[in-house]
Amino acid sequence: SPISGGTVKGCVSADGTVYYCIDLSGQLCYYSILNNTWASIGSNMVDQFGNNLAATFTALGNGDMTFDGLGNLWIIAASNSLWGLYKLNAPLPTSPQASITLNQMVPPTQSTPSGLPFVGISSSATGQIFLCTTGDLYLLLNNLSIAHINSFSTSGSVVDLTSCNYPLSILPLEWSRFTAFETGQKTVSLSWSLYQQINNKGYTIERSVDGKTW
Repeated sequence: SPISGGTVKGCVSADGTVYYCIDLSGQLCYYSILNNTWASIGSNMVDQFGNNLAATFTALGNGDMTFDGLGNLWIIAASNSLWGLYKLNAPLPTSPQASITLNQMVPPTQSTPSGLPFVGISSSATGQIFLCTTGDLYLLLNNLSIAHINSFSTSGSVVDLTSCNYPLSILPLEWSRFTAFETGQKTVSLSWSLYQQINNKGYTIERSVDGKTW
């Protein structure tokens, strides 16, 4: 394999055919389970602001990955004091890339809870994302903050999470923005943008004067 110096961040896809990981040098790697072949996708990873993520993933050496129901890859990176969260949008690359852009969801300047690094991330069948340290379980909320669920009965016993049930019934749209405002007499402007859309047929805009009949 092309992995250099080991890896702690990795995940198998929902269909069990591929595996992605980031090694300790900040390199993204791809493994085809069906073909038993490896590929180095590359280490030139940046976020939407142009920040070098290979350096971030090397500095925040702990963490994990998980797939969501749309095939996006969520990557958490953490040290004892800081953590950040990123998302690589589907479709994921399977061959070497000159540059790879990830979306920064949580900046890598967030303080870790209880001074412990995050070592696991997982998706539930309903689309929730869970995080864990070696001692505690957390839920990622819609505003990308975290809520403490509980402590594990044996602290230090957990070093990973895995998604046993993948969310495969999530809507094929991931909204970035939606606004509506009046532009004139009886005129309203609607505007929206998306992070991504998969197999989307189109959009239908409806209006109602009573909230019942559209």
